[in-house]
Amino acid sequence: MISLALTIAARAAEPIDPFDETDESELFGLDETLVTVASRYAQTTAQAPSIVTVIDNKTMRERGYRTVSDALRDLPGIYVWRSDEGRDLASFRGVIASDNNKVLLLVDGVPWYDGVYTHAFIDDYLPIGIVKQIEVIKGPGSAIYGTNAFAGVINVVTWDAASLQGARVRWDVGGNSRSDLSAVLGGTERVGTFDVGMSGYVRVLQMQGFGLDEGPDLRRNVLGEDPRNGIAAGVHLTVQNLSVQIHHVDYRRTYLTRQWADNPFGALGAETDTTGVHNHDTMFDLRYAWAPTSAITITPHLSSQRHDDPGAYYYFTGITTEDPELDGTGTGTLGYRIVETEKNTRRWGYGLDFDARPGIDHHVVAGIGNEETSSLELADYSYDQDGNVKWTGYGLPEVAPTADVQPADFRDPNSANAKLCNVFAYGQYEWIPAPGLQIVAGGRVDRRYTCGPELPIIDGAQVALTDVNHSLQASPRLALLLVPNQHLVAKVLYGEAFRYGTMREVLVLANRKDDGRWAFTNGDPGLLPERIRTAEAEVRGHTGPLEAGVNVYASQVTNEIDKILVPDPVDPVQQQAGWGSRYGNVDSDLGIVGGEIDATVKSGDLVTLHIAYALALTRYTGGGEWDGRSQYEFPAQMGKGQLRIAPTDHLSGTLSSEVYGARPRAEWSPTAGNEDGAPFGLLNLAVSLDDLGPDGRFAITGGVRNLASTDWDTGVYRDMIDMVDNDAAEFPIGLQGEPRLVHAMVEGRF
Repeated sequence: MISLALTIAARAAEPIDPFDETDESELFGLDETLVTVASRYAQTTAQAPSIVTVIDNKTMRERGYRTVSDALRDLPGIYVWRSDEGRDLASFRGVIASDNNKVLLLVDGVPWYDGVYTHAFIDDYLPIGIVKQIEVIKGPGSAIYGTNAFAGVINVVTWDAASLQGARVRWDVGGNSRSDLSAVLGGTERVGTFDVGMSGYVRVLQMQGFGLDEGPDLRRNVLGEDPRNGIAAGVHLTVQNLSVQIHHVDYRRTYLTRQWADNPFGALGAETDTTGVHNHDTMFDLRYAWAPTSAITITPHLSSQRHDDPGAYYYFTGITTEDPELDGTGTGTLGYRIVETEKNTRRWGYGLDFDARPGIDHHVVAGIGNEETSSLELADYSYDQDGNVKWTGYGLPEVAPTADVQPADFRDPNSANAKLCNVFAYGQYEWIPAPGLQIVAGGRVDRRYTCGPELPIIDGAQVALTDVNHSLQASPRLALLLVPNQHLVAKVLYGEAFRYGTMREVLVLANRKDDGRWAFTNGDPGLLPERIRTAEAEVRGHTGPLEAGVNVYASQVTNEIDKILVPDPVDPVQQQAGWGSRYGNVDSDLGIVGGEIDATVKSGDLVTLHIAYALALTRYTGGGEWDGRSQYEFPAQMGKGQLRIAPTDHLSGTLSSEVYGARPRAEWSPTAGNEDGAPFGLLNLAVSLDDLGPDGRFAITGGVRNLASTDWDTGVYRDMIDMVDNDAAEFPIGLQGEPRLVHAMVEGRF
């Protein structure tokens, strides 16, 4: 994630730093924080043709946020939970995904995700110590960013050379033996006739956990351990209009449900050296901002991302006993399986961005580009304790799958060379016909195309990459914004978004284990892109000590991509037990109707109270297997709130709360009779001392997460809720949540 962070320079390559740029906020009578997430250029939140929330560095520090996930948890309409692989998932407005790829993560406006799952990394992978602000859109963003900007967009804005002019050092420590040290340094100088800016950062993370930790029900408290560690570094150089940046991150975390909890061997194996996923990720970005006139900027750019993400875990298979000797003694063999995974991909692309301001009341942005994702290594192998290959879990196949596919039938992972490419064009026109009135229209067109070798895939036919769905995707956007005075903002918005199937979802095939079960979910090259259509409106105003807002929205998701059961011609009984699944388009549409209301009351600088309530009513309709169900695990109701008390200019305390209603699970698990996820609430406390030491350069924050020590959990993803092994539930229904943890942070500015 650290690499992410370094993507910092994406916008800084322009001749004018967008965060220092003169904007048109005077036309709205407003003075607000500038954001770039909605339109790729600097504008106020009132001008943005999306519903945007900004979390600034001061707020992050005062509330003691350790990760981007912590920040998202405080926003209404967002539910943060965990995947079985130990990654945080952010579900926006009732839309969920097992691989967190229906939310697009940007770092300084540049998309950052791996090439297999296109996962948005929002937990410890990204060092929050180098973040200036976080911009969040709840709603579709494909009109600007294309695939993955489906239900929301998160733009992490890092400290750059212009905003630093010095150094910032931050050290977080806390429960789970956590230590997170980061430093960012930068500044600008005039060198001869050139304006030169340079910034860089380093980060070291360690979190060893509590060691062996099992609850009374023999389920491992995986979040009570959850060891992880990482190191990262990056540099960003600007010389006049040229920008170059290189970033690298190494990060390791454990699987959460790959260790069976009914024996001590699984619990003892949860160490990052033996069990987990390792990220070795590198990013390079180059761009040049050419300004032929003061009103036009043309920016060619070239970027590359390498994600080498191997993984490993093991599981206990029991003790095999030998025939006892005549004296009653015998021997036994401890059985286990070791699984190795490799997901090594390269993403690179190039394009041209265009920004024109023919007048203060007109603004045009446009761009074209091409992207390519290549699989360098992609495979999954299982070995027994003697080092023998027992089965191949998944890979890029050499031949079509049959009941007796052997490991040799999969491509050599070192020569796997599947590619998926995409060409796109976007444009947006903003018109301000009168002060306080803004009209925005735009959209983007994407087309995936064949750019790799033939790849036999499925059902006995020699299927090539040309059979991967290449349908043209258009993502329109319309917005009407009205600001009659400096106290009121109203927006009416319509947008559409899409998501192409990932390389994992369209190309990867699973093999069968020794017992005939499918090891993992199969891909499907015929997947249709999933789409969402959203109409929304927002009204926000403030007067005196009160600021309040309300937004309502209605969304429809079609062709949703998920793991679904499919007929198994070899063993339909095993298939019905949850072991025959394939990524497919769900045959039910998901309808979502909801809204959010929030209010902030201030009593000078002494007391600030913020409360928010979100409602999201979800239902699958239109027939199909899921017809009539609510969205799995996403709570229909949630409340968020913060009470901040600042008795002096240097001292503040913040009590934050999260309250979630029941989370639908039972209707997704008719055979196991599982109950819905119980409602729960969490309290977090942070106390901050600012402007300490010489020249007020230091700040200290101490806090407690889950202050009331609430016992809570989040569900495993819905495809695993009914999985069984030897007639018993294979995975726990929920992953136990974080217990009470104390943490502290020290930050210095130099």
